[in-house]
Amino acid sequence: AWRSLSFYSEAVSFYKRQEKYRNTSIIYPKVLFRPLYSQSEYNLFSQCTQKPFVNEYLKPQILPPDSFIYPSRHIGFAKIEGVYYVNLKSWIESVRNEMSYRDELLEVAFDPSDCIVHSDSVEYKGIRAKHLIVCTGHTRNIPFSLPILPLWGQRVKVKGEIGAKGTLLKTKFFYMPDEGTTWIGSTYEREDSQEATLEYFDRIMRDIDVVSPRRDKGVLDSKRAARAYTPDKRPIVGTLKAFTNVHVFNGLGSHGLLQAPMLARELLYSIEKKQDIDPKISPSRF
Repeated sequence: AWRSLSFYSEAVSFYKRQEKYRNTSIIYPKVLFRPLYSQSEYNLFSQCTQKPFVNEYLKPQILPPDSFIYPSRHIGFAKIEGVYYVNLKSWIESVRNEMSYRDELLEVAFDPSDCIVHSDSVEYKGIRAKHLIVCTGHTRNIPFSLPILPLWGQRVKVKGEIGAKGTLLKTKFFYMPDEGTTWIGSTYEREDSQEATLEYFDRIMRDIDVVSPRRDKGVLDSKRAARAYTPDKRPIVGTLKAFTNVHVFNGLGSHGLLQAPMLARELLYSIEKKQDIDPKISPSRF
């Protein structure tokens, strides 16, 4: 995948540094299990364990079907290490508290109509700065006509732990057991409608039937939100064509936690050190 190893290495390093700096738990190592449902899948994963780099994470031994704590229609499990869960809520709360303490946080929705761009500065609600970085995700009022599209997703929380604590399970969706419950998701939906929501909710329920049949699927919670992505499915990071002091950081889709640390550094270097942005992610490609 595009720059995946570089993104991975910098992201893990970044969150571990943040964890130490903020003195709070942010990043947690996990083990991921991938059920194998056919002999062809089994053979493919067995071959992959012999490849350089891949074998650092994909363990060579394919685990037998009875290695896990629930029944399912599979012939074995691939075991993948080097996987992490990032507690985004905890990290954002720590950053918000620090910015509030320094009086650097204005907690209002960004309205592009209130933004005044000068030749040497940008002004917003009486605040003047040399540069503006727009990272609003997907909103109904997308600033500066950016080509940002929504990709909807939902996840559900059910009673009981599907899998062992400290592990993740990957089928069509991810399963993360925690404290007597399991989060399952997320879906990928282009349509924002009640019908689409119900359809994809049903897909999650059917997947649970495959993974752990005959269990009580009591739903405790359900969440739905939009990821921001671009027409070519690459992030949009860099300086806008029309302004030298307005920059964008958006369109990371479902890879935000992975890609943001490296791309944020590259954007900062492009602003302060005039380093070139990768043309594959530059706003100038649109």
